[in-house]
Amino acid sequence: MEPEDKVPFDVLGWRALQKPGLQLAGRPTVVRDVQYGGEQDPTDRRLVLHVAQLRALLAQAEDSLTQRVVLHGFGVRVQLLRDRSGHMYEHCTFVGVKLEPEPTPLRMGGGS
Repeated sequence: MEPEDKVPFDVLGWRALQKPGLQLAGRPTVVRDVQYGGEQDPTDRRLVLHVAQLRALLAQAEDSLTQRVVLHGFGVRVQLLRDRSGHMYEHCTFVGVKLEPEPTPLRMGGGS
């Protein structure tokens, strides 16, 4: 059974995106594409990053020829908060196990 059969993604704020038409040779195939929140979601949702976190991300990305960073074991922690006026919003935090520069295609293994 596929995860979308078990979990009603739309109830959780996830929405399915259309598959891109162009699949590039040698690149992974997009099997499913979903998005949590974003421009079409009216929920007040905020991602807060500290300058130290941004510097760590940037430092790792600068060490990669692709200029990108990979966060292994990636997840999103979502807290529903209520401010003093009673307004509720979601506070989102990225969580993960290991942060490292993205390897270049030449340095990647041939595994899955």
